[in-house]
Amino acid sequence: MKNVFDTNRQTKEKDGDCFKAQTLQGDLLSLKAEASEAYAAYKKKAFKPVKGLLLSSFFVMIAFMVVCGSAAMALRSKSMAEYAVIASIIVGGLIALLLLFLSVRKNKAILQSSAFIAETEKYGKIVEDALRFLEVPQEADWLDVFSYAYDIKKGKRHIGLFGRYYRNNAMAVFVRDECLCLADENGDAVYAIPLREAESIVRRKKRAVLMKWNKEESYRQGRYKAYKVKYNRGYYSVKAYSIQIVHAGEAYELIVPNYDLEILRTYVPLPVVESAV
Repeated sequence: MKNVFDTNRQTKEKDGDCFKAQTLQGDLLSLKAEASEAYAAYKKKAFKPVKGLLLSSFFVMIAFMVVCGSAAMALRSKSMAEYAVIASIIVGGLIALLLLFLSVRKNKAILQSSAFIAETEKYGKIVEDALRFLEVPQEADWLDVFSYAYDIKKGKRHIGLFGRYYRNNAMAVFVRDECLCLADENGDAVYAIPLREAESIVRRKKRAVLMKWNKEESYRQGRYKAYKVKYNRGYYSVKAYSIQIVHAGEAYELIVPNYDLEILRTYVPLPVVESAV
């Protein structure tokens, strides 16, 4: 079974591109590409110092350890060598904390700069134009849709080191011409799944693990609190559901979280069944 929005990293194609109904065209496509590149460059500039400074602190710690260790060996002092390792870890840790503090402050300055704010507003305006071009209704609901990015190696699909973590993408959902339509938040395309091809909604047994939480409201507050979203070591896990779709003889699925299921069922009022696996 294919996930409609699983994406091939090399080709950028989605497994469900057969459902693609509309894409950006002409000048708007070029403007959006340019704005997206500029926006991404600012974000990269903001977060680059964090990686660089932490790497520097690691090398400082190693250098300190080598110097202290060499001195201990020259003096043939085992106890001094042990102290050297402990001192190196402490000094390296303190330097890392200091550099992280300076890096975060620099990062914050970049993200709060007038240039970055202007670039963000420019990109946001182009995305709004893109959604209008794709005729996404202003009253459309938004829900999260889960997918993987994968590579093809030796003819086989490989998800990679972080394979068990889903990408969590916000998508506008609406019905048009008897199709369930979904448009990504960046306004790149509209996917239209014929409602007659949706066969059932399956409750998945395993919780879905996510790399990010993209709702404005915290997962521990408001309407999301009741859905028991769990957070552990930087990742979120949540119960999920799969819409089973059969198109041109092939099986597809659309995976959504429990907290957005009722939004989806207003458009696809199918009964929920238990997964057999």
